[in-house]
Amino acid sequence: MESGILFIGDIIKTKLKLPLIITSNFCLRKASIAETKKIKNYLTNHFVKFSPDGDSVIVRNPYESNKMALTRNLDDDHRYWLFQYDLKDFNDGFDFEIALFLSRLNLSITFSSNLEFTFIKSHSLKSPIFYTDLLSSNEVKVKEIIENDIEEIGLIFELIKNFRKDEYPFIYKSLMDYSETAFISNHTSFKVISYLAVLEHLLCSEDNSKSITHQLKSKIELINNTSDKPVDFRCYFTGPDTLTLPIILEKVYQYRSSIAHGDPVDLNGRFKILNKEKVLPFLNEIIQMTLKEALIKPKFFDDLRKI
Repeated sequence: MESGILFIGDIIKTKLKLPLIITSNFCLRKASIAETKKIKNYLTNHFVKFSPDGDSVIVRNPYESNKMALTRNLDDDHRYWLFQYDLKDFNDGFDFEIALFLSRLNLSITFSSNLEFTFIKSHSLKSPIFYTDLLSSNEVKVKEIIENDIEEIGLIFELIKNFRKDEYPFIYKSLMDYSETAFISNHTSFKVISYLAVLEHLLCSEDNSKSITHQLKSKIELINNTSDKPVDFRCYFTGPDTLTLPIILEKVYQYRSSIAHGDPVDLNGRFKILNKEKVLPFLNEIIQMTLKEALIKPKFFDDLRKI
């Protein structure tokens, strides 16, 4: 049976013994020397850019850039990691990719291929946006995979693979919409709108007489309070002891509305309590927690959405 690979865009490391078995069909390993050569060749060709004069080209492999040199205290091949899996079920690769994105590590796959590299599929828009964000960050983040991550990814994958999509289409659509936020740069405030759109579809009633802000505040607080892994908003925002999750959510939704309507956003006034750099990571964790709860308890979410 033919094998496939999913190339991990993120910079990762692990102290766990390799290869790591994630599920019966997926394992994590470093690329071999031959595979690394092919990956480097593909990335170099994929990121060919014309110079400003238009006459010459700049060949750029993001993993060999000066920015990445800052992470070379790790071993030299740390940039090239992949998941290998059996292609007997093509959909497994897609479901697994969503599971990686929904996990704590929030891993992104930037291209997939068969084991021989004779068929490579670039994950189109995600690749250049992912690498632009990666290289323009103040610090290249190295994500360490620990034992708990292996367990979490496996559990999420099984939940997605066995999810009853036809019975709860609103949950599945929210999951797909969340995965597509990877196509939006973290450096644009419009990503805040897309994140909240995912939560609105997942949680809010179609009754237009009900306040969206109130629904999001109350329902997310309820879900967070009953979750085994609740989000601690104080990891992102500071304030008085009276500061609560609903207050933060209301302020974030007002922030979203200002962006959507093109209004000036005063982070020293009305939105002083919000740290602009923390809004997206906060919303991302809220969405991840909420979606994982929805996959576990779809009937509860179906009832909650109607309230």
